[in-house]
Amino acid sequence: MHNERTRRRLAAIVAADVSGYSRLMGADEEGTFDALRAHRAQLIDPTVEKHGGRIVKTMGDGLLLEFPSVVDAVRCSIEVQRAMHDRNADVSPERRIDFRVGINVGDVITEGDDIFGDGVNIAARLEGIADPGGVCISEAALQHVGSALELVTEDMGERALKNIEAPIHAFRIRNTGGVEAKPSPIVRAIPEQALPLPSERPSLAILPFRSLNTNPDARFVADGIALGVQTLLVQLSGIFFVNACLHQGYREGRQTAAEALSDMAVRYAVEGSVQQVGGRVRVSVQVSDLEGGALVWAENYDRSLEDVFSMQDEISRRIAGALSTELVGGHLARDFTGSLDSPDAWEHFLRGIDHLYRWTKHDCAAAIPHFEALADAHPESAIGPCYLSLLNYYAANRNWTASKEKSLEEAERWAHIALPLEDGNNGLGHAVLGAITLAKHRHDESLAYCRSAVSYRANCPFAIGQLGLTETYSGDPASGVKHAREAMSVRMLQPSPLVNALAIAYRDQGEIDLSIPTAEEAARIDPNYSDALATLCSDFAISGESARAEQVAKRILAATPDFSVARFARQHPYRDAVILDRITSALMSAGLPS
Repeated sequence: MHNERTRRRLAAIVAADVSGYSRLMGADEEGTFDALRAHRAQLIDPTVEKHGGRIVKTMGDGLLLEFPSVVDAVRCSIEVQRAMHDRNADVSPERRIDFRVGINVGDVITEGDDIFGDGVNIAARLEGIADPGGVCISEAALQHVGSALELVTEDMGERALKNIEAPIHAFRIRNTGGVEAKPSPIVRAIPEQALPLPSERPSLAILPFRSLNTNPDARFVADGIALGVQTLLVQLSGIFFVNACLHQGYREGRQTAAEALSDMAVRYAVEGSVQQVGGRVRVSVQVSDLEGGALVWAENYDRSLEDVFSMQDEISRRIAGALSTELVGGHLARDFTGSLDSPDAWEHFLRGIDHLYRWTKHDCAAAIPHFEALADAHPESAIGPCYLSLLNYYAANRNWTASKEKSLEEAERWAHIALPLEDGNNGLGHAVLGAITLAKHRHDESLAYCRSAVSYRANCPFAIGQLGLTETYSGDPASGVKHAREAMSVRMLQPSPLVNALAIAYRDQGEIDLSIPTAEEAARIDPNYSDALATLCSDFAISGESARAEQVAKRILAATPDFSVARFARQHPYRDAVILDRITSALMSAGLPS
């Protein structure tokens, strides 16, 4: 029974913590502590008090705040985040303190000075999905704000939050104007349709397999098995698959699976370890349910190292088959490595994949001979041609080749070889042809190729992202937003071109207030990526901020001295010339050469 000090009330709750706090403390514990204490004393505590809130409790790097008014809670949160942006202006990225903030309104249980209940738990979970430096707010809290504040929000859709029974409709606050009370409506982005995932499609992430030995051979075996499983799961349409194989914090033992995947919309984690003893190897694999911590499935494999590639092949297939059985009722979409029945073929495949996923100029060049050997040895299989089409297209796209035209021709040739081959067809050829035909302004053909690619590769960011880009250039930016965000949701690290594709789609559907921060993020990832800067420049010019557009134009010319609007126009194949004319006119108005 509750005592007399326990009661319920409606409250606005704010949960905040420091993004990457463990990393910051590990790098400079004393400096991080001193900086955080200064932020509290000089900014956070007085701002909370100014807006009528109170600090309920602190939890290391986290804060729990309570406000009598949601409007005051939002005002305070935005004011703090903007001030933190200014305070971080001269701080190096690796030392910067960025808060993530979640806001909810709900019924809370009070006991003394503390508060409990689902209202508090939801705010804490929203903070977990907020961007560093950003604010995430529940729909319930947003409705309480109404028209009292001029907010720009991005609809994140209904999100399944850990230990919260019902999905919560969440929004990112993308505020570019003032936060003073104004009777203007809330502007929202196109709702995110890719998330939340339907309950019948389990979400799963594969983490790096850890080598329990220090020698490089054991590490190669561990990576090879993880990559082998990944290549199978990427086509498993019955699951939502996230590739987390590059997560260094987990690989190095600094984070648990739950910690490594805390910001990702996944329920299940695949973990593995490899231990080599003499001429034998033991591989241990487990699948855990991140929601409840239960072990779903586990298995050990003891094998001889005499034929390491056959061993990797067998274990990869067994793991993928077991996951298929446990999570999606036994339906494995395509075992596309089925024809690789010789150790040599599997070795070329794994070595090629190992180079490919490093995504460097040297490694992509090193991967090509392996897939050429695979194509020669297995002409009935589409595996070699599919990867050769991707590698040649990627080399051309990144200017890693002496002749971009020749590499594109090779990409197209290998894609056409792959298309009629059913055995081993993983859809990469379709995705590459989708990109190539789009560049040639064959929009309907590109859409067909891209849709086929996604049907083969249900969890492939390249295929999904290319579909979104084609939809945007074909005149359907709303679908472009949907698929760009879906492609981003299956990656841990976002490449600048994919983020910029989302910014382009936002701009073309008239959501400049969403396009600007997205293009800024694409430019932050790669400061020399002129396409992202061009998107940002056009955003500012279209919205009438000519001074800011001119500043970005100078950055474009500094990064790419030979930039011209005409060349830019040739690289952006819009079906509707009127849209392209609007963009190029905006760029020229900012001072970029025609």
